[in-house]
Amino acid sequence: MSLLNLHLGDNADVNDGDFANTTYVGLSVALPLRMLNPSKRNQLVIYTSAIETLADWQAHVVTLDFFFLGYLRDKPGSATDRHFFDVPAFFIDGAPRRLNIAVIGRGPGLEDDFVLKSIEASGFDLKLGWA
Repeated sequence: MSLLNLHLGDNADVNDGDFANTTYVGLSVALPLRMLNPSKRNQLVIYTSAIETLADWQAHVVTLDFFFLGYLRDKPGSATDRHFFDVPAFFIDGAPRRLNIAVIGRGPGLEDDFVLKSIEASGFDLKLGWA
């Protein structure tokens, strides 16, 4: 598991509760990574907290390079949410890739702030960074 604790959103001044000890990165983040040794079922698991989307259209976009994986959505009743994304085996080839997460919201001052806590792989090896 790769611990991140990144604060995404449009309010850099939030620094308590879920946002204590996080690093503010803005409205999107692109994480360099490499993926190796695929299996029959390959999933990327993204751990978040404080997602508060009010409607489905506000869900945050997750892509691998330019391939759409899915959305991060609010999961009521959970302090830390786990989001599972199937990764096609052809991406798991050791090549440099970018995991992109973008905040989708309602406009300046109304964007959903949340914490990207960590990511991990299920069914394959994941390495953050290209080196």
